[in-house]
Amino acid sequence: YALKNPDCRHKQMIGLMITLYIAIDSFGTACNVTGDGAIALIIDKISKKKPAAA
Repeated sequence: YALKNPDCRHKQMIGLMITLYIAIDSFGTACNVTGDGAIALIIDKISKKKPAAA
């Protein structure tokens, strides 16, 4: 049926795109949180090495 009806194929592709977006979106969030934590650790180590200005 999908091969004869292009509208059906269009709907199937939209469904696939939505499913992939839902599956992959959480990885972006996880990378963002991990990267923010790494930056915070680096800045924390740099700031502890410098003496406080009087």
